[in-house]
Amino acid sequence: MKEGPLPFPPGFPIVAPKTPAARYAAGELARVLEKMDGRPHPIKSDASGFCLRLSFESSGAKDGSFILRADRDGVRISSSSPAGLVHGAYALLEKWGCRFLALDCEIIPATLTMYPFEEQEVPAFFARELFWREAMDGVFAAKLRLNSARSSLNEAQGGKMMFYNFSHTFNQLVPVEKWFDTHPEYFSEVEGTRRRDKTQLCLTNEQVLALAVEGVLRWKKEHPEYTVFSVAMNDWYSPCTCPACRAVDQYEGSHAGTMIRFVNAVAERVTALYP
Repeated sequence: MKEGPLPFPPGFPIVAPKTPAARYAAGELARVLEKMDGRPHPIKSDASGFCLRLSFESSGAKDGSFILRADRDGVRISSSSPAGLVHGAYALLEKWGCRFLALDCEIIPATLTMYPFEEQEVPAFFARELFWREAMDGVFAAKLRLNSARSSLNEAQGGKMMFYNFSHTFNQLVPVEKWFDTHPEYFSEVEGTRRRDKTQLCLTNEQVLALAVEGVLRWKKEHPEYTVFSVAMNDWYSPCTCPACRAVDQYEGSHAGTMIRFVNAVAERVTALYP
């Protein structure tokens, strides 16, 4: 037989560790709960009886994952990471019927009902980003459980993935102004001519691959805090159509053929030093 709804005491306390993310999550829970039941919910370091408790637990799960539990003793949000507590808080609010639709638009029901349950959520993707300007605001990004590198997410909101040089990096890795005069073969051949302006890289050239690997390794050494590095085409067309590049792209079915092979080759070589 299914248990009945949990008896929520008026203004039940929220217990949270004194860390930036835990207190941010607790503050958001308190803010929304007061709108739901009309009573303040104090944030404490500990409490007895029914409470909403946030805690860190070493589960070994991915960053941003969390476990939600609810029974007659209270409601629990646990995670092994700061982001997990923030994400868990918003997931719990969604289970209570809240919806976060835009930076200035959220739906908060006037009732508070929950049945006993336990569930775990693990992010399916390491990178969780929306290319929507409003979703780059840290307040809204946290509600959507994103970790966008281009957002303003701060430590209290769970932080963000460290993504260096977000996109369009070919010219940083193999600069036209440095290499074209002596090595035009490093760049796109278009209609039989190596192109200086609005060019890409010749992605089947082994020297180009070596330079790209050297560049990524330099970035990692200079910026050890970053975990993702962008190896990406320049912000225009003109892919290389030399015989070697054309053969790969024809085999794969599009110009993505040389691009994906090249990026994978860079990754394989970088992995030797940074698994």
